[in-house]
Amino acid sequence: MNKQKSFTLIELLVVIVIIGILAGVIMISTSSSIDKANLAKLKIYEDTMRNSMLTNLISEWEFDEADGLEAKDTWGNSNGALYNSPSRKTGNDCVSKGCISFTGTAYIDCGNADQLSFGNSLVDNPFTISWWENMTVSNGASHFSKETEFNLRNSNSFRINLIDTSTAGYLRKYFGTPTAYIGQWVFFTITYDGSSTHTGIKAYWNTIEKAGTNESSGVYIAMEKTTNPFLIGRQGSTYLNGLMDEFRIYNTVLSVSQVKHNYIAGLDSLLSNGNISKEEYDERIKVLAYDKLDGQ
Repeated sequence: MNKQKSFTLIELLVVIVIIGILAGVIMISTSSSIDKANLAKLKIYEDTMRNSMLTNLISEWEFDEADGLEAKDTWGNSNGALYNSPSRKTGNDCVSKGCISFTGTAYIDCGNADQLSFGNSLVDNPFTISWWENMTVSNGASHFSKETEFNLRNSNSFRINLIDTSTAGYLRKYFGTPTAYIGQWVFFTITYDGSSTHTGIKAYWNTIEKAGTNESSGVYIAMEKTTNPFLIGRQGSTYLNGLMDEFRIYNTVLSVSQVKHNYIAGLDSLLSNGNISKEEYDERIKVLAYDKLDGQ
């Protein structure tokens, strides 16, 4: 009589555990590959955006210095002084060659050059500010500020403030809290068309335009140029927690049509270099046609 050998319960459990571990490793590896691919796509978009707006670029801090107490403005206008010892990162920790790590007390003082102000108390001028950020907290953090002129911070929501010192009025727009982005690199863009209206303020996260909620106080006419410095990673007593890379300021507004143009140009580059398939290219163009821009 042939005796068929069966697996014991313990042996089956061991096999199940091994399969689970292997599945977890594969999922982590796949997720990491997807993250790197998404980052590469967004980096091409950012480079295309910079090239298309190059004549309006007024300052950029790439944070590629190996050491020292200064963040060079590669456009030659406003070098930033590092305070409270933000640490420098390189290689795979960053989007580009180097980046800065802010740990809740560090910040960069970029001075009060005229080009870093966008109002004269009578009218506002347009601007676009873009940067990469890898946040460790989504609340109670400041991204940048020019005190009593404008600032961007997270206080229960991602919010941009434009301040009229003369009238004590302000325009504020909330864009939600980016909790889902904790621990990953995000390409942020804030634009303002100089119209002294909430409608003129827009925010993009990984090329996606975010819906905003308006708030105001008093009469807002325009920002007033002050002697306060432009700070990266600080607003008042609130500081940034996380990594930052490639911070740029333009003296023009990035329009929705430009976002789409830059996005398509980035896709064209990816396709020609073989980084995406024709099927993925066509699918992303189809999504774009329905105004659902997606950096993922």
